[in-house]
Amino acid sequence: MGALLAFTSAAQAQDTNNAKETKKGKKGPDLQQRFDQLSEDLKLTPEQKPKVKALMEEQMKKTRELRNDNTTPAEERRDKMRALRTDYDKKMKEILTPDQYEKWQKRTEDLKKKAKKKQEGQ
Repeated sequence: MGALLAFTSAAQAQDTNNAKETKKGKKGPDLQQRFDQLSEDLKLTPEQKPKVKALMEEQMKKTRELRNDNTTPAEERRDKMRALRTDYDKKMKEILTPDQYEKWQKRTEDLKKKAKKKQEGQ
């Protein structure tokens, strides 16, 4: 009986945590989930994994900082965001094999199309 109560409490706490994440505006998978999926899709080697994960973390941090920067005009932030994406793309190309890079680009395009459709539907 005690184990059942402990499990129920843990499940309720988890539901509460998930609700808080949703209220904060967190959408989609977190960094680790995205990395795991990318690693699987591209069949990253053990040598590539830490490089790609570090790059993803760096990109996420810089993107978050730019989005939260209310002191910079919107047009300038957009330009900086484009430059960030270009730099990210260049660094990924250096890490990945040509075949992996091609798959990554296709995957990125597919995600963009999916996001655009979702945005148009709202």
